[in-house]
Amino acid sequence: MNWRLRKAGIEKITQLPLLLPKEFKNYMQPIIASDVFVEQSRMFWATLFGEPTYDNSKKLLKFEFKDYKGRIVYASSFGNSYHLYQALKNHKQLTSNNPLFIYGKLTKFKQWFQLKDVELVSSQMKGKIIPIYPSTKNAITSESLIKHISEYLLLEDNIKATYEEAENSNQYFSQIIPYLTFRKLLHDIHLPKDIEVAKKSLDELKKCAMKLALCSGRPKTVANAAVIMYINEQDLNTIIRKLPFALTMEQEQIVNSIIEKINAGKKLNDLISGDVGTGKTACYLIPALLLLKTGHNVSIILPTEVLAKQIYDKFVELSDIDCIFYGSTIDKNMDNINSAKGRILIGTSGVLNREASFEKRTDLWIIDEEHKFGTEIKENYYINSTNYIGATATCIPRTQQLLSLNDYEVHRLTKCHVEKNIITTIYESSEASRLFSNIKKTIAKNKKLIVIYPIAQISEDKEGLPARYNSEATSVESAYPIWQKAFPNTSVSMLYGSMKEDDKQKQISTFKNQQGSILISTTAIEVGFDDPDVDRVVIVHPEVHGLAGLHQLRGRAGRSGGDAYCDLFLPSEVKSKTSARLNTFILINDGFELSEMDLKSRGFGNLAKTGKEQSGDITSFLVNHKFKIDDFTAGLIEELNTNELQVEVSNRGMADTLTLK
Repeated sequence: MNWRLRKAGIEKITQLPLLLPKEFKNYMQPIIASDVFVEQSRMFWATLFGEPTYDNSKKLLKFEFKDYKGRIVYASSFGNSYHLYQALKNHKQLTSNNPLFIYGKLTKFKQWFQLKDVELVSSQMKGKIIPIYPSTKNAITSESLIKHISEYLLLEDNIKATYEEAENSNQYFSQIIPYLTFRKLLHDIHLPKDIEVAKKSLDELKKCAMKLALCSGRPKTVANAAVIMYINEQDLNTIIRKLPFALTMEQEQIVNSIIEKINAGKKLNDLISGDVGTGKTACYLIPALLLLKTGHNVSIILPTEVLAKQIYDKFVELSDIDCIFYGSTIDKNMDNINSAKGRILIGTSGVLNREASFEKRTDLWIIDEEHKFGTEIKENYYINSTNYIGATATCIPRTQQLLSLNDYEVHRLTKCHVEKNIITTIYESSEASRLFSNIKKTIAKNKKLIVIYPIAQISEDKEGLPARYNSEATSVESAYPIWQKAFPNTSVSMLYGSMKEDDKQKQISTFKNQQGSILISTTAIEVGFDDPDVDRVVIVHPEVHGLAGLHQLRGRAGRSGGDAYCDLFLPSEVKSKTSARLNTFILINDGFELSEMDLKSRGFGNLAKTGKEQSGDITSFLVNHKFKIDDFTAGLIEELNTNELQVEVSNRGMADTLTLK
């Protein structure tokens, strides 16, 4: 493979025609200077008059010409245009008033026409439409890419090879772009004969690429479950009676919906979305316990050992089943697990590594705080091949997009078990004293405070970090003694993810056991940290977090109900776009709504099962081409959800025809 092509983003020769032109130059017919063509780049039949001038210090070329109707146009070109200056001088000297063809962008200032970014059109180019490709400095030019791509498209077998490779990467490819359509689009784009057809074909191929990007994550849902499971109503009532609280109406509806799908033999691909305190855990624990009663296997994955232990303790409290295993005890009890009637594994992502060791596969996978995991976990074969329940307060953009495509059945929890009101406020650097005064009031009431900093420790390489990370007051380790000094009679603890587990538990214990205490932390407390006495959360440099992350941090306050506070402290000025985002966060308290806004502002990345990006511009099968979320995207989503797409899905040896609507 030519290294120059690799520099252009082409890793395989079959990708050549998937590199799209950034524009087309129309050398078909010359035009006259008129208002109709202002702001367009076109070719002119030009007769030079006067002498061209070149300012070497500014790299600026200026000259005048008349079009074939005799209208005067003032032309200019910036940059390295000395060679063009020499060509114009030679033309003026050798051919006198003979015309030449030039190309540029026509503009107008008052009544005078001007042509900018001028270039000469050679005799070989006249009468053609030339695609212009993104060139790479010191590697490959647009002219070279034209040659490579046009030669590649001359052979039908080459086009078929490109099509087959793209088809293998996306199961809907042939339905969205039939081969003959694909072939025609490539010819119209790379070997254009009509400028309007070329532009229309380019737009059509981009539209197809966006459609494929939108549905590349499908399907997850199939008509029949991998294992038929039946749940006994008496067992359900027994578990509900053991709960230390009464289920809300929303929780009852979600539990019943999941149980109905299980008893109907339908595959679960469900997502429970609800803010902190709405009771997501109960909604998946109850079905999990019921499945264990019927001899089926359940695995639960959580982002941290601390959170896994919390869920494990709740299972032990609610279940009379002995075969519950947690963390490192799995190895010691492997024989028991394989012979057990029904088993449950609870732990971090390492639980997935154990699955291949079991004779009986997991029948239900649960991922709590699913926004903390990458696609290598959520799109794992074991998880996709059977039943799945995810739970989160704030979906990441990729998951939120899959929800809009009906990839999951989403269950929303909007009611907390306690009434709470979190008041969110932005404090700029000039308002630091007012914020500090409010913090003092919190401590004086024997309420607890968490202060979130962007980083754990100051890096030695300050040169490579943003200015906000260079300050000694932006890391947990640097801020910790400052807070100790400010509150000498108050218990101050610190926490960050890379601390040793024993030290981490000691700091958490100190904070939880002291009234009116302060915890200086990174986002390590974002999930699984539950202290009902936390009254206020202060987030330093909130601009470094996404909306979803900010909402998770805000959820640490007010767990016991009543009024609580989330303070966003901005030590330095932020851009207007960032300020607008933070003001939106103040106004919206619903995690699901914030996730939708996060999707629109950040993009969903890559929906394909093999894709790693869970946010950012939308990737496609086209070379070096990504999309942004916009109104056009929303229209395509509606179109995809309206039309039917048929695909064969393999599930544990069973083939089912899936209709997506």
